[in-house]
Amino acid sequence: MFDNNTKIGIEKIIDFIVAFISVLLIAFVEDNPSNLPLVGTALIVVSIYVMIRGRKNKMLFFLLFIISMINISIGVYDCLLEGVDVSAWQLSGLRATKYNTITAKGVLLFVTMFNLFIKDDVLKNEKKSNFDELRINNTLISYMGVLVMYVVLVYALISQLLTRNLGNYQSVSSPIFEYCVIVLCVSWYYSKNNLVVDWLILLYVFFYSIIFLAIGDRSSVFMYLLMLYLLYFQKKFTMWAVLGFSLIGIFCANIIGIMRSAGAFNFSEIISMATSRGLYVDTFSWSYYAGIAITALAHTVDSKIPFCLAYILSFIGIKNDFSSFTVFALNYNGLYNNGGGFCSPYLYMCGGYLGIVVGAVFIAFVINIFFSNNRPFNSIYQAVIVAMSLRWYLYNPVTLFRGILFLMPLLLIACRLFDNTMRSNDTQSRG
Repeated sequence: MFDNNTKIGIEKIIDFIVAFISVLLIAFVEDNPSNLPLVGTALIVVSIYVMIRGRKNKMLFFLLFIISMINISIGVYDCLLEGVDVSAWQLSGLRATKYNTITAKGVLLFVTMFNLFIKDDVLKNEKKSNFDELRINNTLISYMGVLVMYVVLVYALISQLLTRNLGNYQSVSSPIFEYCVIVLCVSWYYSKNNLVVDWLILLYVFFYSIIFLAIGDRSSVFMYLLMLYLLYFQKKFTMWAVLGFSLIGIFCANIIGIMRSAGAFNFSEIISMATSRGLYVDTFSWSYYAGIAITALAHTVDSKIPFCLAYILSFIGIKNDFSSFTVFALNYNGLYNNGGGFCSPYLYMCGGYLGIVVGAVFIAFVINIFFSNNRPFNSIYQAVIVAMSLRWYLYNPVTLFRGILFLMPLLLIACRLFDNTMRSNDTQSRG
């Protein structure tokens, strides 16, 4: 009915209309908790639209699906239903303030701007990458990576499991555990036809899952399981598989959460409670509440500049009291939270709504680079960005800026140089 250029033009017009309506809503709807259902409805609609737009690029669709499912859960349970199943102190606390509405608006603004700046050729990239065919073999690199993973696993056992109160929700306390996802992916890439490394990776994820489920960190476990799915089952990748994987993940997350807090409930009651929750995940809701605390902090401090500078410096490992917004909010402003915060409140803390726009445009730029083609290193980045979205989007974008965009290139460059040197020496010795 329409040629390709006409379709692209129509889609662009729709994008601008969606963005225009969202900006109008953010600008003119009062920051009153009574307006949360309106903001939540807009967030749900825009998130579904964004997810549908990316359906042709399979890896991008997976990323947009995760972001959209998180947004939809927040839109329904934290906005439309105004915090169903949350603690009473939350309902009478920050959720009852204007900062709740501002935070929801920030999430809406981020996903709107993010969608607006993703290129059409990236959205239309239908070529599937066969991850297994991209792998190469370097036994030394792959085994060194596996060794690092298991050393970190032992450290996790000692520092996390043996020193924790296992009855409470707790997130990973050190980025080294989540960054091991990158090491896992690189080790896998350099282990073509090496079944030993494949099995060592599977065992690592199994033991990691036991340790971190025991301390209540479900998101990091699902991050690793998602990475395994992307690396080993990518050939079976379909939209229905993504939907099934996500629904099963949400259901299992709720079962684990209920079992951890239910105590005496029997299994049938736990299943019934998990089913009744639907798409609600308490991890999403807790992280969103931390985002409200960050938004409140942004409105109560005299100057946001020290926080913004400290946050940027944390990308290269330089930290001070201002680096962690959630910790500062809790310790110095009495804004209780349990960590996390979503991507957009961190950007809001650094620059208000303009900071969210700049951050969303930059992240869209990153996506355009790595999801435009399926070259080997781009494919590795795609897998890591998708798997770690459960950290950088749901918890803190520092995972993207420091882990994926700063540390990961250094690791890949070092491995490439080491691999090239080994191959060059091998060629010379044969010659």
